[in-house]
Formats: sequence, structure tokens, C-alpha cells
Amino acid sequence: MVARAIGVTGLAVSALWPVKLAFAGDQLTLVSWGGNFQKSQHIAYFEPFSAATGIKVTEGEWSGESAKIRAMVETKTVSWDVVDGGYGIGQMCTAGIIETIDWNKLGLDPAKFKGRQECGVPTSAAANVIVYDKDKLANGPKTIADLFDLKKIPGKRGLNKSAQV
Repeated sequence: MVARAIGVTGLAVSALWPVKLAFAGDQLTLVSWGGNFQKSQHIAYFEPFSAATGIKVTEGEWSGESAKIRAMVETKTVSWDVVDGGYGIGQMCTAGIIETIDWNKLGLDPAKFKGRQECGVPTSAAANVIVYDKDKLANGPKTIADLFDLKKIPGKRGLNKSAQV
């Protein structure tokens, strides 16, 4: 059993409005991916949430490394409340290093969160797309089979290497 929660991992902060929040204090530490993505979250979610609730939002950044969360949990030094977790949430939930969502405590109906997991809910959508340089490859791949057909289209491929995808 995890000694301390990393709050509602992956839960969209905006989903908590207008619910009376059950946080221990007047501060919430939210961790996301940084850069322009997090800047957009700051403007669209974090600032309005703080203004609506009076809860101070402190932000942090991470790159998705579950080892960091595991280390905080194992050493009982958890400092994050909400994490924009990405693909690894399911694995971390199964490993028991993040908390499950207590929907009753939040006063929310879990049926309203499509695609939810025990430890998180979807907050954004993304896609992996295939691109190629038409100047170098006039007849590019039309199907996924074409992409891997080294006879038809010889050369190297640059693909995301992630066991979590």
C-alpha cells in the first residue's frame, strides 16, 4: 500500500470545479511536461482553477520517468499532488506507486470520464503521424505496410521507441 498519495494522477484540474475540494491545504502542486504545453495548461487550467478556488497552484516539470515517482513514494518524500502522467499511468497504477482515484471523495461521477483508468483520466489527445520528405521520396508510404517494406522504400526509419506506447 502506498504510504502517501500522489493525488489524482492525470486528472484534469478543471474537472474539479465546482466541487468543494478536499485537499489538505491551500496549495496544490501540479506537475506536467514543461514548455509551451505546460504554458498552455497554466493559462487554460491552472490560473482559472486558482482564481476560482483560492488554492495556490505550484507547478513542476518532469519527463515521464516513473522512477522519480517510485523514489518519492518509497522514501516517503512525495511532493507532487497531481501529475500529467501520459502513457505510463497504467503501469504505475498496476505497480502500486500511484493512488487510485476516490471518486466519492471528489464528489464526481466516474461514468462521466470516458477512457478513465483506476489512477487517472484522459486530459488531452495526441497522435503519432508518419511524415517524409517528398523531395527525397516522391512515392512515400501510403499504408503502415509500406512503411516497413524495405524493398519498396529502402533506408532507415525514425520511430518512437517506447515500451509504454
